[in-house]
Amino acid sequence: MKNLIMINFLIITLLVSEGCSKTNEEIKLKTFSAKEGKFEINENEFVRMYFTPESGLIDSYIELIIENNSKGIINFGHNFILEYFDNESWREIKLDIEFPEILLGLSPEETHKGQFNLSLIEEYNKGEKGIYRYVKRFGFTYEFPEITDSFTLYSEFEIK
Repeated sequence: MKNLIMINFLIITLLVSEGCSKTNEEIKLKTFSAKEGKFEINENEFVRMYFTPESGLIDSYIELIIENNSKGIINFGHNFILEYFDNESWREIKLDIEFPEILLGLSPEETHKGQFNLSLIEEYNKGEKGIYRYVKRFGFTYEFPEITDSFTLYSEFEIK
């Protein structure tokens, strides 16, 4: 009987400690919410950049989507800037990342899907809660009338 009680006690202790460790892991995860960046070329054409899902728990990667809803071609690289809203202004977070020097292009009505690693917040900004933004520069070529220009899109997200 004493052995049975001891075994039950050990099982309950293991279950309780396992439940506690999951709670500690879940506490480390922070929620995020995001909003899109949009560049309007004219009343009917635009380029849009946003994260999906728009909200949830941070675990590692979220999808970054860039849509070319125009008749022009947009060009961009893998590089980006990450900023943190600090004391009423944006502060760039210095990232120690080597970006491949590859130029990507999106033809009219094409979509590009990539991934953004949210663990960069933990690694480079100590997991600070607050508002961040993903900054990306684009080149734009419109064939008729011929226009070549550049623009920057900002997609904000909040770590709560």
